[in-house]
Amino acid sequence: MKKASLLLTSAIALTVGCSGGETPADSGSPDGGEIGTDGGTNPQAPEFERDVVEGLGTEAVIGDFAQAAVAPDGRFTVAYGYIPPGGGEREIHYAVRGDDGTWATELVTVPGAAIPGGDDLKGLGLAYVGGAAHVVFLGGDDDGRATLEEPTDLLLGVRNNGAWSFRTLVDISTEATGDCSEYCNEGFVVGSYAAIAANPDGAGFAVVYRDTHLGFATDDLNQSDVEVYAEGGPVANVVVDPERSGGPHGNITYTPQGGLLVAYNLEFQPGNEDITGVWAAVYSGGEWRLRRILPTLTSAKVGVASAADGTLYVAFYDVADSDLILATSLDDGDTWTTERVDSSGKTGLHPSLALDAEGRPVLAYTYCGPASDRNCPNSLGPQSKVRLARREASGWKLYDVDDGQGFGRVGFFNSIVVGPDGKLGVAFADDANGDLLFAREL
Repeated sequence: MKKASLLLTSAIALTVGCSGGETPADSGSPDGGEIGTDGGTNPQAPEFERDVVEGLGTEAVIGDFAQAAVAPDGRFTVAYGYIPPGGGEREIHYAVRGDDGTWATELVTVPGAAIPGGDDLKGLGLAYVGGAAHVVFLGGDDDGRATLEEPTDLLLGVRNNGAWSFRTLVDISTEATGDCSEYCNEGFVVGSYAAIAANPDGAGFAVVYRDTHLGFATDDLNQSDVEVYAEGGPVANVVVDPERSGGPHGNITYTPQGGLLVAYNLEFQPGNEDITGVWAAVYSGGEWRLRRILPTLTSAKVGVASAADGTLYVAFYDVADSDLILATSLDDGDTWTTERVDSSGKTGLHPSLALDAEGRPVLAYTYCGPASDRNCPNSLGPQSKVRLARREASGWKLYDVDDGQGFGRVGFFNSIVVGPDGKLGVAFADDANGDLLFAREL
């Protein structure tokens, strides 16, 4: 167990309006956003303290696809990828924050251990179902196809009494039912970009994943499906969006009506058919309703949330403009309006979305650097930082969460959660040191 802490204060504020359709960014600065300093006088400005979850003093690379969640006992937890010193097969780790402020870490599994060379972690999900931690991931092939270079199944790990057990949720493409021509009914490569949501009634869960059918070749990816596996309803194992290159960066949540909200990329445009962009699919009334939110693509896991009044939210990074976008639907996913929450420089990377104790949308994401930074967003530079955006009475306000102790290079795989006391927590990777960090609101 390792611990390091630093008190962090926020010092920026931005107000952005919202209306129907897409709200353009303000233009008060060269980078397209109007940012002012509140001088630390804003009484609502959150303060954060950072912990090193794992990685301090090691040569490992830690934090890939980090996913935070709050355990039933109220403790913060994180599941994440781990690359051993010197490289090698990726591992999945799990960490729990103790009452004394230290983090206990443990090995969950080596996803590709069953296949030679199967060392790539393509997505990760964490949720608590029936009081037990559930982790979904692309894992080893239980069919013994040792010639493959990648794991090929959607796997689930469950932690009970301190030990992990595993089972295959989906093994081959034919297990998912749905309306498709023929391609989505063949193949055995399923489970990448997996994300999980626990049913609010505690009786089940739902997982969104990508089915690439025969493999990871370009033609397979261009014909991939978005699919959902669920236990406890409202569906079982179904094709949501067939054969249209869907599934990358997907996420899922339940709606207040007992339906499902899924958001994801469609990456390939066949012929003259205009379909690429970020899409949302809502399961309601016994059918899936598919809508394109924007024609832009994203490059990281999208954030999703549903409010008690039925409002649906999708947050994502706009690759074309390097902005942070929030999409909102007031009619169960039939129509969506979008607003640019932050457009200052190159920003909005790796967004994560939650609703705080007051029901306000809050987003954790990364400001990479000014528009002139040629390395952003492929790598994080000395000006990168983790930010928090929160919708307040006067509009959107932005706050600094962590700036890498003044050295930047922080903010891959942000994941935000709300503790039982209403305080926020954000897990994220430190690219400079290869550590997994967690910032807690004081």
